[in-house]
Amino acid sequence: MYPTGPSRQPFVIVNHHFTAVRQMAAMDLPAKDRSDNRIFWSQTLLVLGVLALVSLMPPPRGPMLIISLRGQSADQMAGWAVHQRALPIDTGPIPGSLVVDGERNKLLGIAAEQGAIIITAAAAGCGRPTAW
Repeated sequence: MYPTGPSRQPFVIVNHHFTAVRQMAAMDLPAKDRSDNRIFWSQTLLVLGVLALVSLMPPPRGPMLIISLRGQSADQMAGWAVHQRALPIDTGPIPGSLVVDGERNKLLGIAAEQGAIIITAAAAGCGRPTAW
């Protein structure tokens, strides 16, 4: 049964509840809880990292974006990409990048030797239809 008149009792109960929550938040977690928390966040970061890598992975065959990590120009990258039977399409949206159409397996080895990474062209904004 609830009181009919003005009462401070509900406020006191709520106030005690928030005080208890504040006291619990200020307490140190036991070592086991801290290690469980670290494991959870480590696993979460690992899953997010794998998802990010998979989303950037170039297709087995098709348009790819080559990004030089050593500062090579698009012309220099086109030279070694053509030797791997890739067809240069255009310079990429990132300075020092090149969009090619080729096979991922043929390009990965030489790209690693040349200090470049290969990602899917769609992830870099290439190949999207324009409004005009």
